[in-house]
Amino acid sequence: MNSKCRKFYDTRIDRFLVREGIGPAALARRAKISRQTVASIRAGTVDASEDTIVRLLLAVRHILKRQVKAEEMFDLGEQQGAVGAPSGDGSAE
Repeated sequence: MNSKCRKFYDTRIDRFLVREGIGPAALARRAKISRQTVASIRAGTVDASEDTIVRLLLAVRHILKRQVKAEEMFDLGEQQGAVGAPSGDGSAE
């Protein structure tokens, strides 16, 4: 099997990984989640839990050695800014 063969998906996380040159296996290893979970999230067939988003975000920050916001990797919708980065005054409604 050719390890360079990779499927591409039209999801924010997959576009981010391709743009940054991060392989899904390396991401799964660093985030301590299964490659199957990463593949499902990349494909958009499952939504990542908040815990998984945090794990992936911390792994990407470690790999890239720079700050990355969750919004760069995930479409958070109404929760935008709620995961992985401080947002505003921190008050909850």
